[in-house]
Amino acid sequence: MTAKTIAASAAQIAQMSDTSWLFWTMQRAFGTCTMIVYVVLFGWLDSAEVEVLLFQPLTWVLIILQGNRHAILGMTLGYHRYFSHRAFKARRWFEGFLSYSCAASNQGGMGWWAANHRHHHAHCDTREDPHSPVARSRLYAWLGWPYDPRNARRRIQLRYPETRWLDRWCFLVPWMEWGLVWALSGSRAFSTLVVLLPAFLSPFGTLWFNMMAHGGEPDRKGCTSRRYRVPSAVVLGESEHRDHHEHPRKARRPGPDIPYRLVLAPMARLGAVWDLRAR
Repeated sequence: MTAKTIAASAAQIAQMSDTSWLFWTMQRAFGTCTMIVYVVLFGWLDSAEVEVLLFQPLTWVLIILQGNRHAILGMTLGYHRYFSHRAFKARRWFEGFLSYSCAASNQGGMGWWAANHRHHHAHCDTREDPHSPVARSRLYAWLGWPYDPRNARRRIQLRYPETRWLDRWCFLVPWMEWGLVWALSGSRAFSTLVVLLPAFLSPFGTLWFNMMAHGGEPDRKGCTSRRYRVPSAVVLGESEHRDHHEHPRKARRPGPDIPYRLVLAPMARLGAVWDLRAR
């Protein structure tokens, strides 16, 4: 490789790094900061309509369905089992579906999320761990680390252009869904409650779980992952966190695994996913 080629490659890497930084900043700003201002502001401006909607069962059914959609399709199957651990292989259309689900769940680009999660597994509960409550503080492990610039530029490579587009512009998806539901329902308050509110709350549940699932007895490598003291069905098959750190690529988790039974098993029968890893 010539010096000119090396210089060109270095410049390209620097440009990619700057681009990653830019979109990471935009994801943080529009995914959380702008969203909380908007939810609070329009919750207040539309308070009369919000009060009426909160007493309608349909509103709560849709909020719960949206929350479970983000947890099952976005976080558990998309960000975690597929992009982070490659626990199964997927057709291109299903990868695109998972990518969109990740973006809708408002937890950042899937390339960034997966890279930081792999870094967490490689450096569990050390100072290199992006979100260790043991090496740092519980508050940092819950709320601080996504906004730490040191965690901004980690990325995994993504194969398809549509996945890369969603990785970059993920922060637009909740707002697009919000606008669509507003247009269809004719109610800004309804759209804010059933689209923006679940999307805004989604990262906090994931980060809370990551924080609380550490702090047990350290294993031989010093990782303090532990069994989460909540029934497995409630946390969508993710309660056996020690087992997860020992066998991170399992497609099916111990205990009642709702994402596996509800999505992966049917998709495997249809041929949309295959090579579901047992360990």
